[in-house]
Amino acid sequence: MMQLDTAVLQFQNQKLVQKLEAQKVEYSTLENKFIQLKEKQKPYDSILKVVNKSMEALITDLESSSTLTRKSSGHDVGCTPNAKGELESAVVELQESNCKLAALKAERDATNGAFFPVLKLGSKHGSGDKVKDKHRNLHEMESSLKELLEQASCRLTELQSLHEERIKILQQLSNLQLVLEGLRAKQLQNTLLLEKHTMEKEIQQASASLDFYNMKAARIEDQLRFCLDQVQKLGEERFQKSVSLENTQKRLSDIRRSSHQAKESLEDS
Repeated sequence: MMQLDTAVLQFQNQKLVQKLEAQKVEYSTLENKFIQLKEKQKPYDSILKVVNKSMEALITDLESSSTLTRKSSGHDVGCTPNAKGELESAVVELQESNCKLAALKAERDATNGAFFPVLKLGSKHGSGDKVKDKHRNLHEMESSLKELLEQASCRLTELQSLHEERIKILQQLSNLQLVLEGLRAKQLQNTLLLEKHTMEKEIQQASASLDFYNMKAARIEDQLRFCLDQVQKLGEERFQKSVSLENTQKRLSDIRRSSHQAKESLEDS
């Protein structure tokens, strides 16, 4: 009877060993999936670094141009803090996601050294107590393996959820980057429009000044022309007076000569 019970227990042990082997395969499959998800996560880490640098640069640009934004458009003033707040919130979520991922990696590293319990069968003629101990150990190993499988399944579910969450956060960061780039383009456009308006105003002022100086130059030219005409008239009058003076002097000389001749004639007579 004892040999029959031992044979039955050995048969059950073999079935449980087979079941354990199948569960080991399942656990290995889950472990491979975990590793694959980890490998898929690596490109996102590099993308995240680039995105973080871009976000920091954009935040700096937003802070430096906030004064111009307040002057140019009230709508932009409202949008910029909102976009910055959303960006900070997304970065916080991403940091929390990184913490969760680090915790999962730590758990995985801790379980990498775990070993599967191996059932060692005794001789066919073991005592009843030894058979009971083996049976109890077998149940304990099965419970431990189930617990490991449940932990691996939970970690895989958490990792998949975390992976989806990170993809969502990266998409939010990408959208926020587009929004912030749009705001920066809007601010640059407002700056260029302001500079254009200032240049147009300066050109108008310069044009008005040029017109004023042109009018002033025209008046000066008219005055100069008038002065030249006056000088020419004075020159002509002076020439005429000079000719008239010469004629008068000739007449006076002729009169003196005639008077002298008349006086000599009277003295001779």
